[in-house]
Amino acid sequence: YSKVWEAGAVMGTIHIPRINLNMPIVQGIDDSALDLGAGHIVESDYPGQIGNCVLTGHRSYTYGKMFNRLNEIEIGDEVEIGFEGVSFIYEVYHKKIIAPDDLSVLNRNEKDRVLTLITCHPIRIANKRMVLHCILRE
Repeated sequence: YSKVWEAGAVMGTIHIPRINLNMPIVQGIDDSALDLGAGHIVESDYPGQIGNCVLTGHRSYTYGKMFNRLNEIEIGDEVEIGFEGVSFIYEVYHKKIIAPDDLSVLNRNEKDRVLTLITCHPIRIANKRMVLHCILRE
């Protein structure tokens, strides 16, 4: 994929039916991007690509609900990503709590199409990170 997205540009949408979440995906993870929606880590892959597309989102009362209810997601739940006119359906296969400096969740391989969602945990304290790994349904 060769298009270069400018910082803050809306790239697509994320929809998680279980928690009635619908929000834009924005390029970058600085405060201004995360105030608008889920932030795409620039160094990660794009939705639908082999590798790991990583999205982060606020989990606080300051900026609206955003990823507040990510803890309610269960293994097997769907996450739909709208990107470049295509709808990608991912299935949650792993959920964990990690230290903020654990960058292993950004790892990728050469065969799977993974979506990783990251948010702060717990709400208001935010000294850890909640991570959901999802795999593209083929």
